[in-house]
Amino acid sequence: MKKTSYALFLAMALSVLCGCTVLQDAAYDQNPVTDVEIAALAMSRLNNDVMTGRATLSVGVQNGLATIYGSVPDHVTRERAIQIVQGTLGVTGVRDHTRRQ
Repeated sequence: MKKTSYALFLAMALSVLCGCTVLQDAAYDQNPVTDVEIAALAMSRLNNDVMTGRATLSVGVQNGLATIYGSVPDHVTRERAIQIVQGTLGVTGVRDHTRRQ
C-alpha cells in the first residue's frame, strides 16, 4: 500500500512539474524581432489605448523606423499615438503621416 501511494504521489508530482515547464525557444520569445512583429506590437498598443483605440490608424515599420498612417480627431490623439509608438520595443524612430478627420 505504501509503495502504491508513493508511486502515485511521485507520478502526480512529476506531471505537475512537467506541466509548468517553460520552453526557452525563439518561437516563444516575447521581444519583437522583425519589422512585421514590431508593427504588430505597435498596432496592438494603439488599439488597446483608450484614446487612440478610436482613431483609424496603421503602422508600418522599416528597419526599426515606424510610420503612423491614418486619421485622428485632434492634436492630442496624434501626440498620444506618436508617444505610444515611440515607446514600443524595437522602434528606433517615428514618422507621423496622420491627418485630422
